[in-house]
Order: sequence, then C-alpha cells, then structure tokens
Amino acid sequence: MERKVIKIRYAGDGFFLAGLSELRKQLGFEFSENGRLIEAVLSDSREITVRGGEEKTTFIYYDKVSFFRAFSLALQAVAENNLKTIRVKPLMKELGTMQNCSVSVLNLPTVKQLVRQHALMGYTYLELYTETTYEIPGEPYFGYKKGRYTKEELKEMVSYARLFGVELVPCIQTLGHLSQLFKWEAYGELHDIRDTLLVDYPRTYELIENMLKSLADCFSTDKINLGMDEAYFMGFGRYHWFIDDSGPDRSLLFIRHLKRVIALAEKYGFTKPAVWFDNLFEINYKGYITPPVWLWRDFSREIRESFPKVRLIFWNYVIRDTAEFKRFVGYIRQLSPDVSFASMAHGYTSFAPENRITERLVDTAREGCLQCGIDDLLVTWWGSKISPFAVLPSYYNYAEKTSESEGIDLEKRCKFLFGYTYSEFCLLDSPNVIGNESSELAVAEGNNLPFYALANDPLCGLLDRHIPDGAQEEYAAKAAELKELSERVSPYAYIFELESILCETLSHRAELGKNIKAAYDKEDKAALKAIAEKLPQTAEKLRGFHKSYRSYFLSFAKPQGSEYWDNSLGGAAFRLEIVKDVLEAYVEGKTEWIAELEEERLPLVKSKDGEIISWRDWNGAASSL
Repeated sequence: MERKVIKIRYAGDGFFLAGLSELRKQLGFEFSENGRLIEAVLSDSREITVRGGEEKTTFIYYDKVSFFRAFSLALQAVAENNLKTIRVKPLMKELGTMQNCSVSVLNLPTVKQLVRQHALMGYTYLELYTETTYEIPGEPYFGYKKGRYTKEELKEMVSYARLFGVELVPCIQTLGHLSQLFKWEAYGELHDIRDTLLVDYPRTYELIENMLKSLADCFSTDKINLGMDEAYFMGFGRYHWFIDDSGPDRSLLFIRHLKRVIALAEKYGFTKPAVWFDNLFEINYKGYITPPVWLWRDFSREIRESFPKVRLIFWNYVIRDTAEFKRFVGYIRQLSPDVSFASMAHGYTSFAPENRITERLVDTAREGCLQCGIDDLLVTWWGSKISPFAVLPSYYNYAEKTSESEGIDLEKRCKFLFGYTYSEFCLLDSPNVIGNESSELAVAEGNNLPFYALANDPLCGLLDRHIPDGAQEEYAAKAAELKELSERVSPYAYIFELESILCETLSHRAELGKNIKAAYDKEDKAALKAIAEKLPQTAEKLRGFHKSYRSYFLSFAKPQGSEYWDNSLGGAAFRLEIVKDVLEAYVEGKTEWIAELEEERLPLVKSKDGEIISWRDWNGAASSL
C-alpha cells in the first residue's frame, strides 16, 4: 500500500528548499497552495519543538541540521493529525557516523542517501573512512584499481551534504592499515612492517603531505581523522635496519611522527585533527589498549609533556560498564583533555547486521559520555559485505537515545522515516540467530553463521562443528518471514528480499557438509546418493543468491570489489558439481573411499565446540590450504 502524499505549504528560510526537495519522495510530501501550513522558526536554544494548531503546525529548530529533523517531526505530526507538543533535546554537541569506504567503496547515490538520513535523525557529521581510496595527483598507484574517489566526486558529496547541514569529514590513515599501498612496488621503500609506514623517512612525509593537500582541495571542513590506530609494531621492521638500529623508545617515536603529521595537517587547513587513541597504549601496556587495573601505570612525564594537542578518539565496540568507561577515559586524558568516543554499528562480518548487539551498547555510551563530559559521539561502520542501510536501526537507536524527547513514539517514528518499525527493522538480524544462539557480545564481530555456512566446504567440513543441528529448517522459516517483510513499501525492502534469498539458500546449504559426513560414517550409500541427486538444486539456489547479491552489492558500492564475491560465490556453486561427482563415484563403487571424509571433524575454535562463532576468512572455510 502506497503512502498517502501529504500536501503542505512551507513558511520559513528559503535556503532549505533545495534540501526539502530532495526529501519529498522518501517522506511522501509535496508543496501545494492548498496544503497544511508548516512554519519553521529559528531559535537560539538547542532544542527542537513542534506544536500543532488549528491553522498550522510550527516547528522550532536551532541550526541547519536540526532543521531537517524538526521538519520531519512536524510532517509526521501532520500525517498522524497529532496536535500534541513534541520536544527533542540532543545530549551530544556532535553526533556522527563513520562509513567504511576502503574495502567496498560506497557509490555517490549511497553517500547522498546516507546524508539525507543523517539529517533526518539529527547526525551532525559523517566521516568517510578511506585508507587508499581517494585520488592523489602525482600518486597513480595510490588506490589503483580500488574504485578510489576522484576529487570531483568528493567535492560533489561535500556540496550535497552542505544542503543538509551535515559536515563531511575525511578519515584516513597516516601510519598503519595501509596494506593495500604495499601491494605496489612504487611504495615498497615506505614499508616498515606489516601494514605500517616507515616513519622518520622523507618520502613517507612527502606522501602524507600529498594526501592532505589533495583532501584539502575537496573538503570544506577544518576537521580530519588522521587514523594511526593498531600500528603496534611500528619501528620493529625496516625502521630497525634502515633508520635506527639502536632500539629507540617507540612511544617517543610515535609522538614524533604524530607531531610531524599534525603540522602537515594544519598547513593545509585541518586545524582540528584527531587520531584513534590506542597506539600509545598498546606500546606501553604489553598489548592492552585498555589496560586492566593491575597493569596500569601512569604515562611518564616525558610522554605526557611531549604529547601534542590533538583530539583522541576512544573507541570500544563492546563496553557495557560505565565505571570501566570512566576509568579508560581517565587514562586517555593523561595525554589529552580533548576526548571523543566511538562505538560501532555491529554486523560487519556477516551477510546480515547485528543491530541488537549495538542496542546493548547505547546506554553505556551515552552515560559514559555524559559522566565524562564528552560531547562528541561517533558510530563507526566497518562493514563491506552489506549495505550501510542494513544498520539504520543502529543509527536510529543512537540518535534517539542520545536525545531527551517528549511526545515521540519511537516505533512509529522509525516506520515514518524508513517504512518499518524499529522492531521490524531489527529482524534483518535474524539470519545470524539460529538454534539456541542469540547475538551476544563475546566478540566485537558478533556471530556470522550465514557467511561461513556458505563458505564451508561440504567435503572438508572445516566449520561443521560450528553449524547447529536443525539450521536448515530454521532458515526455511526465516526465508518466509523475511519475504513477507520485503513486500512492504519502503526504500529498504530490497534488503529484506536479499536476506530472504540468503535464508532460502541456507535452507539447502547450511548442514550439507554435516549430512554428507554423517551418511559416510554410517556407510549409508543410499543417503549419499539422495544427497548427490539434490546437489544441482542446491547449486542453483547458490547461483540465484550470487546473482541477487551482485545486484545488491552494486546498489550501494562501486563495482570494484564485486569480483571477489563473483569468484567466491561462483566458486562455491561450481564446487558443488565436483562434490556431486565425488559422491557418485563412491556410491557407484568407482572409488573405495573419500579421503576428505575419512578424518574426524574437529572444531575450528576448540573452546567453542558446538557453538556458532565469528569466522571472517572465506578462504579459510572453503579450503584447508
């Protein structure tokens, strides 16, 4: 059933008309002289108010981005004929998300749609995480074949975000996480160890300056996230051989590098730099980025006094204890008083999100920030397999729970914005929840059974011990449930459709390896023959998912990277033809045994035998090599 179009007359600042025009289709309204009068009033108070009357609906906003949240609340009030007063007071000065554009590079329509949703929910900024996926003049191998953003694309996104008052912020890497850079011989001389740049080396700083110069041409912000997380082995590689073999203090080495990069950032107008907090902690505390009480010791006076002025981003993707939150912030503030917090929208390892895991983290994040005086909260998204819109429930939950509100039904509000209530939208998580398992916070990655059940080789069965009995039957039921939800009128119905096809495929594929092994161990050739006869149907289901997934992937990302899934999913379907041949040869007596099935199945993670786990390596599930 199509949403009824709401006719309105708008009275307010004409600046916002361009942004409102972009929202007409999603929110279902049109401008009409006969429509309901909606009046916009600017206020100095950081609070949104919506009041309905007989002749008009008035909303009060306080800046550009709050305008769109306030307008959508007023429009919803008109649609529901609600005359009650609505109030929303954000508890954070800054609320942002970080979008991973380093593996699957989000295409321009996706970024623009994210900007619109950010404005409607009240997010003030959006970080684009780009390790090597942006253009640098004079550096042709930087982001080569990765679908890197051109300068024109970045400028277009920044300009579009400006319509909605959303600040686009570059989020890059200037120390670690640059493995893609070192694929190319052109950057071999800059390599220290693992994915880390060689510090104290002139060409390294030439590259970093080129990064910052290029970004400064594209972005209009004075903020930048310079990265520098998880470069824990810096100084242990080629640095030791070619720069300094005397074993320098790596904490001071990191600080020296940080100062040089900050100076370059400021040179190009990025006067509000930030870095992830953890590198110095790991160097000092034996691998702990959040050291336990027994290990903690104050940073030395030399480190504290030499540490530069920079915002430190405290990231923790599982914390649920406010006291622990406050303790860690206290440690971090020994280095810098300027601290922000980063949580995560969960589900980045699977073909389905984990919004319910995120839900359990929001209260701690909010209370921790408020009690520590932190007014900048970032929700990161590290996914590359699924659309960032699959975690919209997480963004929505953070936006609503970091605001004080009156007169808002959160379920109805979510449905007005996205076409699903919050509870319905979170059913996108359901492919990850099978058997007695529920999404728990054992690891930041959550559980990703749908991913490794597709990758798990039917003969090698490396992950058989982590696939629950009855999974296929449960997936069949979930396929029907998700299919029904996909028939709603919503811009996100296609995500439910994709997950329905995923579950239908898993209803044939998930326990295949276990069933083959069980029949083989019983020497039940009749059962093996029956399995072999059904393999063409299973392969066809897998090819169908592959085709649907490719369309889904291209809906949110540039095509670069899709070839990985063509090879992986296409290879998995072809492998079933081989499995059929192997089983038939054994059943017909052409072979005396099947070597892969002779060995006992062992749990891949011994401590979690029989449990669903998180397994991120497709190749490690598909092959024992």
